[in-house]
Amino acid sequence: MAFVDLSPRGIAPPAVIGRLWRNGALGGFVLRGAGLVSKFALMVYLARVLPPADLGFYGLFTAAVAYSVFAVGLDYYTYANRDLIGRPDNEWPARLRDQAVLHGCGYLLLGASAALVGLWRGISPALVLLFCAILVCEHLAIEVYRLLVIQRRNVRANVVFFCRIGLPAYGAILVMALDPSTRSVSTVLACWLGGSALGVLVGAAPLARLPWRGVSRVPLDLNRLWGGLRIAAVFLAGTLLMRVPLIADRYLLDFFADRTTVGVYTFFFGIAAAIPQLLEASVVAQRYPRLVEAHKAGRLDELARLRRSMLREIGAVTLALSIACLILIHPLLIYIGRVEYEAHWPVLVLLVLANGLSVVSLTWHYHLYAGGRDRAIFVANAISVGAFLVAALALTPALGILGMGAALTLSALVQACYRWLASRGLSREAP
Repeated sequence: MAFVDLSPRGIAPPAVIGRLWRNGALGGFVLRGAGLVSKFALMVYLARVLPPADLGFYGLFTAAVAYSVFAVGLDYYTYANRDLIGRPDNEWPARLRDQAVLHGCGYLLLGASAALVGLWRGISPALVLLFCAILVCEHLAIEVYRLLVIQRRNVRANVVFFCRIGLPAYGAILVMALDPSTRSVSTVLACWLGGSALGVLVGAAPLARLPWRGVSRVPLDLNRLWGGLRIAAVFLAGTLLMRVPLIADRYLLDFFADRTTVGVYTFFFGIAAAIPQLLEASVVAQRYPRLVEAHKAGRLDELARLRRSMLREIGAVTLALSIACLILIHPLLIYIGRVEYEAHWPVLVLLVLANGLSVVSLTWHYHLYAGGRDRAIFVANAISVGAFLVAALALTPALGILGMGAALTLSALVQACYRWLASRGLSREAP
């Protein structure tokens, strides 16, 4: 029987696949999928080969890095990237140079602060240096990824994402599997540093081809930097507030319980957190520049259509991934073979719900962002942190891990409700 050509205009399937890869659709799916799998694989492998207390230390370390990335970045990208969208390439170098100076000052302040904390807490200088190196490389990799996204260089952006997320996880698993003597948190951190550094190099290559010649003769625009910082300050305060639960959860558990409990919680949270990480790096990151462009151009019908499409896509993928997490957890716990994890698996339901609510509500968050409603974004984050702290302090001492999961779920629900109401208000104000 002859093959029926179902491809448009008679294009052969290999050509269709090649076109999808070049425009980033297929490549993005493969790389982001591999990154998501790496999160699962690393958490499961570490839970199997490391004591829960070691995994608890890893959870505390990663939480500190994640929070510090936002502090050192000052959320300046929220102003800078919105300003760069739609500008010609010849206007990029001076703006990127100014932003680099700003972040360089942040790195110097970071180094001094980390050294003081290390002396105060008696942390080894080697660990302090490793923390600083990972933090700088992680921040730079995130920044170049964001720039590639607004440039619509989706293939390279996805490669950077994989270098930062997937490559360190697979590399650490491979090293520890081949050499049992390397089974430690130090191996994971070393691979993390290497992957982030590689992501910076890969992502910076297209930026190096911008017209940089003559940029040294352009003076530093302090007015634009200060103006951008004033705008970003609202986002920074909101972001730091929004991230409070994602660092306070581990440290509160470490205070109310012990390092082993933190390790068990880190495992389940790592599984659930793969959902928003995948969606933010794929659906959200690819869609929000279009929302900004539509709002800037005054195309309100297109803005509403993009928002509905984004919500449907995020909702469907979130639901599918959440169901997959809950189905796969029991076979994974059998493979891990540790009673500490088996006894606390119900917390995964709460953590999946919390992460799902958080990522779905990003549709309304970016609608507010496109509309310049920075105050509403801040308020949403502030009330969610308030709800988390009250619930965590009330529930965690008695319920432990389950109490922390309930606190995160309540926080995400409050945040989602406020974002939805504020987004509806913005839509009603449109002419």
